[in-house]
Amino acid sequence: MADPITFRPTIDDAKNLAALTADGTTPTHAIRHALEVAAREKRQADLRADAEHLMATPEYLAEVRAVREELDELRAW
Repeated sequence: MADPITFRPTIDDAKNLAALTADGTTPTHAIRHALEVAAREKRQADLRADAEHLMATPEYLAEVRAVREELDELRAW
């Protein structure tokens, strides 16, 4: 079990937490869910950045073209 985390919410944090708990969701569950969503969005942003970097790398694009050509040759069989 992880150690508890405490923080001093700002007025905006308190409003956001109130919105997330208005349906009866506990603050703990709301915060855990928000962390999961934020982590997923971060991973997706990191993947997008990696893809954009690769698409701007001539060596990578040349390798992709070479693999596609090989696959096209195999499909001809």
